[in-house]
This record gives sequence, structure tokens and C-alpha cells, in this order.
Amino acid sequence: MGYLSWLNQLQPDDLPEVGSKAFNLSQLQQAGYPVPNGFIIGASAYREAIQTIGWPEPLQASQAIELGRPLQEAAHQIRRSIQINLSLPQPLITTLQESIAQLQTSDLILRPGLGNNVCLPLGLLPAQYALVPFRATIEQSQDSQFETKLRQLWASLFSARSLFYWQQRGIKVADLAMTVLVQPVLPALATGWCHWKVKSEAETSQLLKVWAIRGQGIAASRGEAIPVYHQFDPRRRTVDWRPGLQFRYYEFSPEQRPGVAAIRPVEAILKPLTLEVLEDLQFWSQKVSAQLKLALDNTLHLEWVLTLDNTIVLLQANGEMFENDENEQIKLQVGFPLSSNILGSSLTGVGVVKGQVQGQARVLKQELLQPQPGEILVTTAVTPDWLPVISQCAGLVVEDAGLASHAAILARELGIPTVVGVHSATDLIQDGELLMLDGNAGTVSRLNNAGLAHNLHSSSHNGQGILPPDTTTAVTTALTTVTAMPVTGTRLLLSLSQSHLAAQMAALPSEGVGLLRSELLILQALEHKHPYAWLQSARQPELVARLVAGIQPFLAAFAPRPVFYRSLDLRSCELRQLVGGADYEMLELNPALGWRGVVRYQDDPALFKLELQALRQLQQSGYHHLRLLLPFVRTVKEFKFARDLVRELGLFETPGFELWIMAEVPAVIFALPDFVQAGVQGITVGTNDLTQLLLGIDRDQPRLAQRFDSTNPAVVAAVQQLIKQARQLKLPCHICGDPFLHSPELLDDLVRWGITAICVEPANLEQGRWSLAQAEQRLLIEAARRQ
Repeated sequence: MGYLSWLNQLQPDDLPEVGSKAFNLSQLQQAGYPVPNGFIIGASAYREAIQTIGWPEPLQASQAIELGRPLQEAAHQIRRSIQINLSLPQPLITTLQESIAQLQTSDLILRPGLGNNVCLPLGLLPAQYALVPFRATIEQSQDSQFETKLRQLWASLFSARSLFYWQQRGIKVADLAMTVLVQPVLPALATGWCHWKVKSEAETSQLLKVWAIRGQGIAASRGEAIPVYHQFDPRRRTVDWRPGLQFRYYEFSPEQRPGVAAIRPVEAILKPLTLEVLEDLQFWSQKVSAQLKLALDNTLHLEWVLTLDNTIVLLQANGEMFENDENEQIKLQVGFPLSSNILGSSLTGVGVVKGQVQGQARVLKQELLQPQPGEILVTTAVTPDWLPVISQCAGLVVEDAGLASHAAILARELGIPTVVGVHSATDLIQDGELLMLDGNAGTVSRLNNAGLAHNLHSSSHNGQGILPPDTTTAVTTALTTVTAMPVTGTRLLLSLSQSHLAAQMAALPSEGVGLLRSELLILQALEHKHPYAWLQSARQPELVARLVAGIQPFLAAFAPRPVFYRSLDLRSCELRQLVGGADYEMLELNPALGWRGVVRYQDDPALFKLELQALRQLQQSGYHHLRLLLPFVRTVKEFKFARDLVRELGLFETPGFELWIMAEVPAVIFALPDFVQAGVQGITVGTNDLTQLLLGIDRDQPRLAQRFDSTNPAVVAAVQQLIKQARQLKLPCHICGDPFLHSPELLDDLVRWGITAICVEPANLEQGRWSLAQAEQRLLIEAARRQ
């Protein structure tokens, strides 16, 4: 075969070239099964294209690199080389253009696989399926976009996670060859997968296990949906099921570009598929198992889509010896309250990230241990250096933390259901105990294990279906009316810190990054060592390189939208937790008012200069949409010191560069004209520090968590004064405005006073857009009535 082959033309000899995923589908399609047509970009096309750049040096060493920043740096260099330098052979480009035209569709799905008889293990449970190193992507079929996406897909073979994956399995990276199956995107009512274990006809008990979500399957691969789970008994025609949870679904219509449609809260709980659909899935599972000649006790993994006319179409079929998933319903996260006979005693606190999750408790009092994926972390306090630990857990319970604490900030950005201020949690909860964490209600329930396995709804009749009854007809019309987000005059920006989420966050409907928190970002580069230890060991160039690698994904993903990088605001209480921290940091009784912010730069500018060097390198790489925010500025003198260093390092030489300050110390309210005269080009109101300083409330004190209120009249008055002053001075003014989104009156005030942009956590972006649009609409109506 050449570079490409069509599914309906594959022969047995083509298996090494196209991989098992495409070959199995071709067998089914050629036997008359409902498989959408498509073509395969074979392993030889990948091998020929990859040779145009040669093998980058880091690739040779990557097999010996353990998981960590060195591996991430190697992965970044390899992937960048592929995306920039790789040239597609002209015959491949020509063949691609011709083949895409034959599909006669504007939306295509690219499904990666592996040639050379290398297979991804199908023993992964469905709940873990998103951990496969690379995922299917959906693209429009314009030639340039398709070629770019193909390069990105090939490059994904060398992500840090993928390199670690191949290394752990003893697979040489140079021996890998990616195949890509290209098919049209099918409009979908529902998408999912099922497991059917092959048994002899004499065995009477056989269950079909089905997982399903609404719309396209991309929501599940991105972790935006928890599938509804079914156990279907075809002989008795009964269904045991567990609801799923989905706040967003994806659907595509031929008339529009790919879009995102938000499900209203009342529709977020996913109901089961109808009995007819489950019977169809069982029929095809049985047929496909026979067609692929699966042996007894092997399990068929079948991926499917339910089209708009309620027809099942097959997307993937593989047979393997799966791990025992009889207790899969226990391992799955859930999105609904458990019945009372399962719940034991409950603890209460303050919910800071909505969502419900169940799992085993990992109790940490002092020693920092790595939790297993899916565990709920229970601890006394969280500092920013805990990021690698938090990112692995399914939920978070913290004793000593408030709504504005680092624990809350990290959890909100990572989207981990979290309850803070839970008194004596580490004493009352036992390690390994089963918990149900409810971030909506702020409760942590201890589960009685005996009742948990039976927590399935039973039904012997048709359910309502995964779609509400009023949306099962005229689906395309319904979707196109809710897909578009409102346009607002006030910009909405994101508050971020996690490099690995940059591309995912850039896909959200924001105008850029309003607050890139450097403290959380740099801690990933420091390897848990104090930054001054790096400086004293003459590793400054390496630290600069790591900073560049941490910031660059945001600039690349959000370009040309602005990215506001807030330089380091280091506090002694957090730095003392790092290796060597006690050697460099004094023990402060009140670190919130201590050696932090720009005054720290004045006393010791070495680390700040390294930050500026990293930012300058990024500017020289072509990232001209970078802005700098100075944290916790107390005086104009401090600002002038930092401004001079910024000028000395050359950042002002880049057109469009701007130097802003965080307006979070109350003194800024009274000295703003002087700051502007000194060269401040914009301000961002930091409501957390401003609130704690105005109200005299420690943001990390759980006993005062309920009293920490950024909408307190005194805080609102200070915010009003800052915004109005900025407007008079013709100075752009942003605000970290999550607390204001839930108050229509205060949101109206922000817009009325003249706020330029509002920075929000990703979880609040969509609701914030609608709330902001409604506020602007109300003000327009008021203005019209006054005329």
C-alpha cells in the first residue's frame, strides 16, 4: 500500500502498516457492519516524514530520563522540532487532498494508532481510559489546518507522559510509528463504549456493561463528563444503572464550525440509555465478538456512537483479557447523592470546588506522600509546593484553609472537588477509609462499605434516555441555538498556573490570561528546593530555561491574546517548606505582612532578574503579547526600582509590552496618580489580599473563613475608588472578580464604574460570560430609559 489506504480495501498483509485498531474496523466494514468509511495514514508516511527533521538529540537520551522536568524539557524540544521543522512529502499532501475531498465533509475526526504491531493495552478500565498517551482530535478539513493538526498529532507521540509510558513498557521510541485513521464526524445523540465477555452458550448469566455520555465522546476524553454506567442483563431484559454527570457536551453540524453547547443544571445528571439501544448494543457486541473470533473469557471493548436517527455506528473494536471490572461501579466517580443506608457520619466545612466524588482517604499529617489516582487527600494545610500531590487526587479535604487560601486556588484551577475548614479531619478520618466528598454542600461523609457495592438503580423498563425527552427530536436545531456564547464589551480573562492545561484552557471562550500565577508555576521547576539553593549552586541558566519552558505553553496556546505574567510573590511561610528553606527564610509571625512582594526584589534582586531574563527570551522568540504584573507593591519607590530593572533587561524594547501592578495593598488607592506618573501602565485589583488587609482577616484562617468576604461594603468602596480613579487617569483596570460574579448588583456596579476586564477561574468562565452579558444588557436598558 502507499501512504494512504481506505478501510474497505485493507488486506491481512496491511496489519503492521495500519495497526490493529484500523484493521479490525476494516474487517467489520468489509463484512457489512455499520462502520463509517475513512482512510488510514499509514506508518510509512509517519516514518518518511519524521526523517525530514532527523532524530533530535534529546530523543536518544529520553529512554534514560525519569519522570520530571528533564523529561518534560526533552519532550518539549522534540515536539517543537516536529511541529516546526517536519515536512510532509508532497505525494502525501496530494493524496491527502484527494482523499479528504472524497469524504465530502467539513468536519473530520483523527484517531491515532500504532503500527509495527505495537498495541496500547486495552486492559485499562474505562474510568482510566483518558490516561492513554494520545487522544482522538476533531478538525475541519481545510488543507493547511489538517496538515498542522497531523503534525501536532504525530508530535503527541513524544509528550512527556507518552515518553514515560513507552519507557515503562520497554518500548524504544525510535521503533514507534503512528497511524492515523481519518473519518467524518457523525452527529451524535450519545457516545460511549461497552464490554462484553465471551462465554459459552451453556452459561446463563452474562451482563453487558455500557458507559455513555451525551454528544461527542471528546467530553469524556477531556474529563468533562462522568459517563452513566449500565449493567444490562439481556436474558431478563433488566438494567441496573448509575447516573452520570455532564455539564458540557460537544456536537457538530455540517452547517457550522465545531461548537460547544452547555447543558443547563437541571439536565446535568445523565439518565440511562433506553432498553432498545442497550439491546442493539448487545446484538452488535455478540456479532462483533464472533466476527473477530474472540476466545472464551476474552472481553470485547466496543466503542460506538448513537446517531440522530437512533442508529448504532461502530467506532472501535478490540478484544483483550481485561482486568476484573466487577466492582467498576465502586471505582467510578459519581455525581449524585448516595442513599442514606450507605452514609455514615459526616463532617462539615466550606465547599470551594463544586462536585461530588467518592474514594479512599489518604490522610497526610506531616510527611508528604504521593496519593494514588482516585484517592481523596485529607490534610491539615496545603502550600503551593504540594501541587504534584494535589494534581493526582480525586478530591481534597483540608483542615486549616479558607476560601482564598492556596489550597482553594489550586483546587479551583485543577477542578478538584474540595472542602476546606474541616475541623479535626485528619484525626477523625482513617487512612484507607471510603469517603463521599460533596463540594456543593461542603460535607465529607464516611461511607459504610457494606452498602456501597449495591448503589445502583434497578429498572426493568425503558429509562428516559440519556437525552431529556424534549431534546431527542430536532437535535441540530436545539444545539445551534445554545452553542454561541454572548459577546461582551467587558473582557473576561482567566487566572491560571498549570502549564499542562494551557492548550485546554486556551480553547475556552476568554480574551486571554489576566493572571498567570508564577509562584505555583515555578514550584514545578524548583524540584522542591529553595530558589536560593539554585542560585548558590550556579544553576541560574537552567532555572531560566525551566521558567521559559513553564511560561511558553501559555504564550503559544493563547497567542495573540494577552498573557499577564505576575512575577514572584514569595512568602517565607511557604518557602520554609522547601528543601533548604529554613536556611534562607526567617520565621515570621505574620508572613502576609512580611518579606514579600517587590520589597523582596529590592533586598535581593537576583531571582527577579532571572525572571526578567526568562521573559526577555520569550519576547525574543516572538511572543510579543506578554505583559508583566508586579505583585504586592507597597510604595512608588518600590515600583521605580522594579521598573528600572525591567528597562535594564530590555523588556520595554518589545513593542506592545506593558508593566502593570497588582492593586492589593490599600496604600495604592491613595497614591495611584503617583504610580501612573512613575510609569504604571495598568492595574489589576487583587481582591484576596485587599480584603484581608482592609478587614484584618487572615485569608488562611479557617475559623474566619465565613467572615472573609470580598463583597463587604468596605472592600466594595475601595474597589470603586480604584476603578473610578483608573478611569479618570485613562488607565486600564482589571479585577480578580470571582466573588462578584454571583451578585448581579455588584457586577452591574463594576461595569458601571468602568472596569476594563474581569479575571476569573476557569470553572467560572462560562457562567461569568452569561452574567456579564446580562449586566451589560441591564445597563443598556437603564440608559435607554433615561433618554
